[in-house]
Amino acid sequence: MRFTSESFRKERCEPQSETVQLEPGDSVIFLSDGFCEAQNSVGEFFGMESVLEVCENSRENSPEEILQRLTEAVVSYSRGRPQQDDRTAAILRYIGK
Repeated sequence: MRFTSESFRKERCEPQSETVQLEPGDSVIFLSDGFCEAQNSVGEFFGMESVLEVCENSRENSPEEILQRLTEAVVSYSRGRPQQDDRTAAILRYIGK
């Protein structure tokens, strides 16, 4: 499984287009900006780098477990601050032909 931040502008979490060849076991993760734009009690964003870190540390887990760990990390980071945006995700695991 490969993770890359090249397809995101780190400052604003804006997607760009990128073509990659998937290999068996690779995952594709689609997230709304509610994950990277979650804020802590002093208004700092969780950020795309933190999203990538959680995903990289969960690479051996199932898609369900990756989503659970990501959600837990964001909720923990923003504890004490109301959720400002939706958090929508889809994680696909390519198993090959």
